[in-house]
Amino acid sequence: MKIKPHACVWPGCTYRCTLKGNLNKHMRVHQKSDTHLKTSTMETMLEQQRRYHEERERLEEAMVKENMTKKSSNRDQINSDHRLKILLDRYTECTENLLEIYEDKDGARKAEVDAMSGPNEFSEFYSRLKNIKEFY
Repeated sequence: MKIKPHACVWPGCTYRCTLKGNLNKHMRVHQKSDTHLKTSTMETMLEQQRRYHEERERLEEAMVKENMTKKSSNRDQINSDHRLKILLDRYTECTENLLEIYEDKDGARKAEVDAMSGPNEFSEFYSRLKNIKEFY
C-alpha cells in the first residue's frame, strides 16, 4: 500500500495523494466549485448562521494545519500560500455572510427568534416539523 503524505486541507475533504502536484490540481476543484454557496430552501436564518460559524471554525483549523506543515522548497511554500489564500478568502466570505445575517435588515432573523421563543414554541416546532416532512 502506498503512503499518501499529501492531504487536502479543505474543510470536510479527505483527499490524499502521493504527489504534491496532484494535490494542487485537486485544490483547483475546490476553487471552482460553488457548492458551499448553495443553501437549502428549508434552511432557516439561525441554521444558516450556525453553518457559517461551523465553516469558519473548520477553515481556521485548516489554515492552522496548513501553516504547521513543513515546506521543503520554495515551490511548496508558494503552493501553501495559494492554498492559504483560498481558505482565507472563503473565511472572509463566510464572515461577510454572517454580518449580513446579524444586521438583519429585513427583520427575518428577529421574527424567527421571536417565533421560536414566544409562548407557542411547541406549536412552532411542530409546524416546522410538519413543513420538513412535507418537503421531503
